Amino acid sequence: MAAMGLAAAVATLPTLIPDLATSTLEIYDTWATAGVLTTVPWLYIALYVVLFLVYYPLSVAAVHDVSRGRATAIGFSGYFLYQGFIFIR
Repeated sequence: MAAMGLAAAVATLPTLIPDLATSTLEIYDTWATAGVLTTVPWLYIALYVVLFLVYYPLSVAAVHDVSRGRATAIGFSGYFLYQGFIFIR
C-alpha cells in the first residue's frame, strides 16, 4: 500500500499547476474558454495518466516478485479502479 501511495502522490504532482491556475482564474471569471490555455491542462492530465501507468506497475513489481506482464496488468487494474471508483471528483 505504501508503494502504491507513493506512486499516486508522484503521479498527481503534475496536476497541481493546472488545477491551481484554472481554479484561480475561474474564481475571478477570467478563464478563456478558447485558445492555447485550454490545451495546457490536457497536457498535464496526459502526463498524469502516463505517470500513473508507469509508476503503478513499477510499485507492484518492486513489492511483489511477479513478472513484468503481471505487474503491468495489476498496475493498470489498480489505476482504473482508483480512477473509476475511488477518485471521482
